[in-house]
Amino acid sequence: HFFPCHQFKQMAGCCPCLFARKIKVGELATKGLGEEAPSKVSPKQTPHAPSPVTNPSSQKDSNCPVPANTSPKSIEKAVSTSEAISASKEVPRNEVHVIEHPQTASKPETEVVQSKVKKASSVPVRMLNVKTCLELLAMPGGIPCFEDTPTYAYDEIDFDDFMENAWKDCAVISWRWAKPKPRTYEDAQDPSKNPVPADMVHYVVELATRDKIRYVWLDWSCAPQYPADLDATMREINRSGHYYARARGFYVWCFAGPVTRSSFTYNDYVFRAWTLAERLHRTRDPATALVTSDFLPTVALDGVFNASAQLERAPGLSWAWGRAMAEINMAIVECMGGPLTPAALNFITGKVMSRYPVLEAMLRGLDGPLRSVLKPEARAAMVMCLHLRGLAEWVMRPEEGLDDMTRASGLDPEDFKMRFGVSIANAGKQTINNLERTPIHGLVEDVYIACICLSTPDAAAAALPPLAALWSAAASTRTAEEPGQAWLRRYLVWDAGRAYQAHSRPDLFFAVYKLFGLADHRYGEEEALYHELVQAADLRHLRARGPYAWLREVVAVGPDDCGGLACQIVGARNGRKVAAPAACLE
Repeated sequence: HFFPCHQFKQMAGCCPCLFARKIKVGELATKGLGEEAPSKVSPKQTPHAPSPVTNPSSQKDSNCPVPANTSPKSIEKAVSTSEAISASKEVPRNEVHVIEHPQTASKPETEVVQSKVKKASSVPVRMLNVKTCLELLAMPGGIPCFEDTPTYAYDEIDFDDFMENAWKDCAVISWRWAKPKPRTYEDAQDPSKNPVPADMVHYVVELATRDKIRYVWLDWSCAPQYPADLDATMREINRSGHYYARARGFYVWCFAGPVTRSSFTYNDYVFRAWTLAERLHRTRDPATALVTSDFLPTVALDGVFNASAQLERAPGLSWAWGRAMAEINMAIVECMGGPLTPAALNFITGKVMSRYPVLEAMLRGLDGPLRSVLKPEARAAMVMCLHLRGLAEWVMRPEEGLDDMTRASGLDPEDFKMRFGVSIANAGKQTINNLERTPIHGLVEDVYIACICLSTPDAAAAALPPLAALWSAAASTRTAEEPGQAWLRRYLVWDAGRAYQAHSRPDLFFAVYKLFGLADHRYGEEEALYHELVQAADLRHLRARGPYAWLREVVAVGPDDCGGLACQIVGARNGRKVAAPAACLE
């Protein structure tokens, strides 16, 4: 906000509205509006820097710090000369990289002018070259942090160019750090503290190669982690939403270990505040909105609905299968020849799915972390597909041992499999029909018709194409997360710190505030930022006493007591008792 000159005369002290930091009015009078006194910094060559560029004739624009026709590999790759560096402090060699201006590179002692007030677009975007990621992983310490990444491994792209054209060759990685961020730069040198999982690197490289992606943006290596000037990190935090929203590829790493065709495990990725914000930035544009398949282990599920693809089985016959079949027989008798009850159906499907680890792992993800991300109709359709796929595998490739145990329990294997398939199809169809009408509903009818007689290998093979079509439709459904005022209300009142976690309480607000067009903030301004978010959410009952004044108390109590109070409220809603701290109960 810029004020007329006569208003400056009426103001005393400083005007915090002019820039992200306070500027004394006297400084504006001497420097001119929006200008800065130059600070002097001696350029220092970084450990990985090549020889300085000394050919000024190759520069087309004297105002551009990097020659337009110069290869990125022939210049210093680092932060632009517009970085804010104080002249009174020595620049740590590991923390700030400086691009030397071609016209000053031949004068090693020439002082480089740098602006303290940096525009986001003046600093290039660092992008890792996909072809070098595996080479970086092989380094002694694993994937290095921003300050240690060798220059050959990345290119720096002008921010405006990224927004206009370069995004087509780029992908971003949304991931859950495997370990907490090392507290200091020295700690980051310890390989045991590296937060980048090797399994993720291999997974992302495979996806990027498939999609013909040239660059990836990984915050650990592409955003300053231990800078001398903390504004460098805040700059990347504040504009990273553009990367997540604009890049052609968006790779989600939500797994706790390697992803193979036989097994995988989901981590708590969906419950972290920063990864939530990354997903919401992507969702704001319908053209790039996330879909269900973004959270699926494509490597493990590739071709799973192909009749020629044999699913890997759990080793050996389950010793509990005979006991399970006895219980299944009792459940069938209780159904009096009709469809299986929900309890009996859940029990049977659990036993059958345990024979096929990849299906069982996917079901655990759908019943666990992905429940809060996917739309109900997409999730119900995928559960139905996985159950029927497991039954189809058993029908197409029967196991004599299991069939013998089934007969020993007094059940005919073919009759049991047919009844099992009808019960799964009935339950899935009923669940989906009770939800919002989507294109999925028509495909459910096709699956139901194909699976009501699922008792022979030919019938099972014929059922797989409709299952594949239903799975594909569910996988292409948009996710349920959409930012808005109603979402922000729920987040501030309840979800922040409960449904979603972060390393610190301020992170819960800094992670999401850029979704709502608020001005830049720095750490230490949490209270002001929170009040701006409250205003954006139109939460009047949190700003003044009123009918919902108790919500104000929920926000005001400490984190331990607040968590206990949340347990009490959730427990009361679910009709069960939950232990809580004594201070909370008082």
